[in-house]
Amino acid sequence: MTSKNSNAMAGLVAIEAVNLDQLVRYLSTWKGTDNFLEILSNVLKIAIPILHFGARLQHKAGIRKTNVSSVGERLAKLTPLIGDSRMLFRVWGILPIIQWLLSHSRYPPATSKLLKLERWQIFTMLAYFPTEQLYYLRVHDVIPAAITLPILGKPVALNAKKLLLASSRFYLAYIFLEFLRLKERAGLLYTKQKVLSKANANAVEAGAEKAKLKDGWKAHQLATAYNAFRLPGALHWSLESGIPLNDVASAAFGLAASLITFRELWAAAGAGPSPPPPEEGGGQGEKEVGANVQEIEPSGVEPDPGVSGSASSHVEVEAVQARTSAGKDGN
Repeated sequence: MTSKNSNAMAGLVAIEAVNLDQLVRYLSTWKGTDNFLEILSNVLKIAIPILHFGARLQHKAGIRKTNVSSVGERLAKLTPLIGDSRMLFRVWGILPIIQWLLSHSRYPPATSKLLKLERWQIFTMLAYFPTEQLYYLRVHDVIPAAITLPILGKPVALNAKKLLLASSRFYLAYIFLEFLRLKERAGLLYTKQKVLSKANANAVEAGAEKAKLKDGWKAHQLATAYNAFRLPGALHWSLESGIPLNDVASAAFGLAASLITFRELWAAAGAGPSPPPPEEGGGQGEKEVGANVQEIEPSGVEPDPGVSGSASSHVEVEAVQARTSAGKDGN
């Protein structure tokens, strides 16, 4: 092997090592693993109908004996396991919300309206996670159909369907609040844009500020798209009769949202550990929207209560770096 080939091989190995390190960092986080499983689950939900459709065409053409894909049938057994494990892993999902609540008073947003909106978002998530976990435990018969609370002194019925609807509605409320929050954030970006256009700053300072503003708008667009992709699934599972949304469409929306999350998490994994929280006095609201999309991975619920966690079963609120590292399926 020539020295040229040796150098090329060494360079390739170095690149692969860097990619592997980044992958390990991505999968080593709770949010990263959940995001990977969500992407896998949604890809499978889209692929399975395609496999069965291909099998039917081959059957009609006389190429195969059955009109069902055996691979599709096996993959269909995997998807509920993924959804179930994701919901189980969210058992401690309320902890980042509590962390967010504690940091919220220390690093308040830039405006009083943002402060109110984010507080209501925190409250919806504080209600969402316990309700989702009660649903999960009830569906698997871990807890009885009725429990007695010492405060009430009488049994309280735990209906899995009602718990599912309640958790989905809490998440839907979060999404609507997020649209309002994004609207308020857009106003701040517009204001900053006007100020920059009139400011008499030197070229270096102006360039740096414009770059930050550009990043802010880019993050705002991603956050809006993410929220829009999560809305159909959350709305569907919040209504008893649902909306006209089939499994493939639901998976497509969930996949689009999860890929936006992947983009954020993969970049963060490549950058190494997150920076420390801002010093006291540097209000949270002063950070660019671009610093991070407040990711709530829409949590959702599975169409089949027996396996939980599928069509929307995933909420994972992790206000990534923007919430002082205090970290929400279309599953």
